[in-house]
Amino acid sequence: MIEETISTSFSLTGLSPGVLYSISLVSVSEEPHVTVSEEAVGGPLTVRTNPNAPQNFMSGNIATTTVDLNWTAPDSGSNATFDKYKITYSSDSNTQTQEVNAGSINTTLTGLSPGVLYNISLVSVSHEPNVTVSDEAVGGPLTVRTKPNAPQDFTGETLSTTIGLSWNEPDDANGATFDKYRITYSRADGNGNMMTNETNSTNFTLTELSPGVLYNISLVSVSHEPNVTVSDEAVGGPLTVRTNPNAPQNFMSGNIATTTVELMWDPPDNANSAIFDKYRITYSRADGNGNMMTNETSSTSFSLTELSPG
Repeated sequence: MIEETISTSFSLTGLSPGVLYSISLVSVSEEPHVTVSEEAVGGPLTVRTNPNAPQNFMSGNIATTTVDLNWTAPDSGSNATFDKYKITYSSDSNTQTQEVNAGSINTTLTGLSPGVLYNISLVSVSHEPNVTVSDEAVGGPLTVRTKPNAPQDFTGETLSTTIGLSWNEPDDANGATFDKYRITYSRADGNGNMMTNETNSTNFTLTELSPGVLYNISLVSVSHEPNVTVSDEAVGGPLTVRTNPNAPQNFMSGNIATTTVELMWDPPDNANSAIFDKYRITYSRADGNGNMMTNETSSTSFSLTELSPG
């Protein structure tokens, strides 16, 4: 291609993206008997256009130390060309790069720190020599936070109508970080709402629970703001823990005979959706002789029989 101008600047247009061009500049005399100068001082130039940018850049699965990335290839119209992709990703502590061949449209960043925020850039890179790079991929740059590590050794203990929870901190190797813990719990029978509590401690007591009810309890680590992520379920969880039922009321003996004792009582308090299944009666001789005996009933009275007189 040949272009002419009387200006001291000129823009070449309609070029192919990512292509290497040799560009020569000379002065041209007036007509007639046109002559041209030697090549311009500094020329000829060898210049490569920028390649087209990748399209539809997005993150896929995000884990504690990995992030999946996906995109579509740059526009190949007008004989556009490029050699490879370059991904640059950085946190507050360091910056790293990764190259991906031109035939791929996805990759996985590995060796990342759990719970950390990363800025991720994707560009197309031209062939050698005179390497040029595209503008930022369409959809980028991305801001992605890895998931924090999960809490460890999650356990629960029933304390009457409360449940005491405890756990150990997540692994903090490789610069792992997190902000707080989130506990979610609900009745296993599906009644009631899912409840959530957050804490910075490694123990917590669930209160105002319904007596005798089975609860499903989950614990995760939560990252810092912004781009909040949460860990997988705590090691040992989720827990299934039942609160203690309320105690029967007004327990008393009735008629007492030589080998029988009649017992009676009132049902437990059923406030706050309290439930229970049955009553259990255990009895033994006060002098220590004989065995401990057990009976179960759903009634509010029971007769102990075959007792020893006196």
